[in-house]
Amino acid sequence: MYVDLIIDVTPSPLPRARHASRGGFVSSYYTAITKDKFNDYTDAILKALKEQSEYSQVELLEASKRGNMISVSCIFYLPIPKGTSKKRTVLMEDMWHDKKPDLDNLIKMILDRCTGILFEDDNNISRIDAVKKYSQHPRIKLFIEYKPL
Repeated sequence: MYVDLIIDVTPSPLPRARHASRGGFVSSYYTAITKDKFNDYTDAILKALKEQSEYSQVELLEASKRGNMISVSCIFYLPIPKGTSKKRTVLMEDMWHDKKPDLDNLIKMILDRCTGILFEDDNNISRIDAVKKYSQHPRIKLFIEYKPL
């Protein structure tokens, strides 16, 4: 069983949680802007799943609970910088992206947002392949395979 999705959202890294001391206790929180970004990711994943997959969210969660090995492949298409010339923009399309954001933070963001939608928990994942590329159309391509043990 596999799912192949194109998530129409500009890839962004998982930001660090903020910390505050309140009443002698330290609490962690995310800002309202970050929570909006989380909601945008979740909505885009649900929309892509509904439009592009033959499997429902319930079927995928059940597959992840059955002890299947989960393999995830991601391609993060990041925007080309705005000051780039038209000629250079054409050349940069599909080139590897070697600047910030860090690949591991991009992976954390998408996997955390997919938890509870495409798999029960991201600790069920056995393998991850990921690449960052430039594109005029920022998006995330996500391929998830559920293999029986």
